[in-house]
Amino acid sequence: MSERLLSISAYSRATALPASALRYYDEIGLLRPEHVDQSTGYRYYSSATVELAKVVSALRVARVPVDVMRSIVEGPRHDTAPSLRRLAAEQRDSSTRAARDLEALAARLDSRTTVGSVSVNGPELADALRAAMNQCGLEAPWDRIVLAAEPSGLDVVATNTFSLFCHHRVAASDGYGRAAIRRSAVWDLAAWLDRRATATITFSDPPIRIQTGTDTFTTGLAGATDYADHLALLPPNLTVRAQLTVDRGMARAAIMEARTDVVDLVVRDQVVRLAAKEVGLLLEGHEPLHLRFSRHLLEAALRALAGTSARVDLSSNRGPCLLRATVQPHRMVVLMPVRPS
Repeated sequence: MSERLLSISAYSRATALPASALRYYDEIGLLRPEHVDQSTGYRYYSSATVELAKVVSALRVARVPVDVMRSIVEGPRHDTAPSLRRLAAEQRDSSTRAARDLEALAARLDSRTTVGSVSVNGPELADALRAAMNQCGLEAPWDRIVLAAEPSGLDVVATNTFSLFCHHRVAASDGYGRAAIRRSAVWDLAAWLDRRATATITFSDPPIRIQTGTDTFTTGLAGATDYADHLALLPPNLTVRAQLTVDRGMARAAIMEARTDVVDLVVRDQVVRLAAKEVGLLLEGHEPLHLRFSRHLLEAALRALAGTSARVDLSSNRGPCLLRATVQPHRMVVLMPVRPS
């Protein structure tokens, strides 16, 4: 073989793309390795693709959507530079409007009332924390779970690039507050909460703490001022195109039988098929629909829910997909399709 093969770590250093991003780009077919060792699963990349990967790295830093990246990467080489110039012009045109929107959001956030403390059911919060770990612990980058107090209630939120877990309204709240729990401390906190019927989360008086009587838990807790607003991805802010119901057991079995890293969800003639297996029905909305999801993220999402069935809200073939348990409507998972179909 004339071209040199690079390990994923060497390729990552050469292209400034994290190994986690390279695995994802392989999964969705954007940047494929030249060889995958069948015994170890290790990926090896051709040195001839380094320059192309550097383009992808620059697009990633510029926060260019994956579908736009794909059109640039897979398009004719002579059209790459013109495509980038067109994209830059579109972003310049929208920058003034985006700046106004950000100023308005900042003004709204400045007017928020900070909540002093929130009382929670210990075992219920522990259960939500474990579900969040099981859902988002599979993909980088993420290193924390956030307790997000809103006037609508206290939410447990964990997110990474491709999915978001939220246990909505796990407790009552009358204001805003944010507490981040480091990943390394979550299991210890959950075990601590299991032994306490109620606990109080204090946001307004640093250090942030969770306590019951004189017993206090502070390990791994911090503020989360950089945390983005997750409510934009939840109802009523999410625009729903179609609503499905799926059998959780049948859906998980179909995923486990799949031989690929991604699975197709197809809605046609009011029947929902996952990996070509019939798993549910269309409740309302437009069809046909065809989406593709990461196999292990979709399985983790279904595992995080409870009951025999789950409701699936689809915003579009490209937009976020919301899954929630029929018997536990406040526990939700948002997934992004890995490739529009």
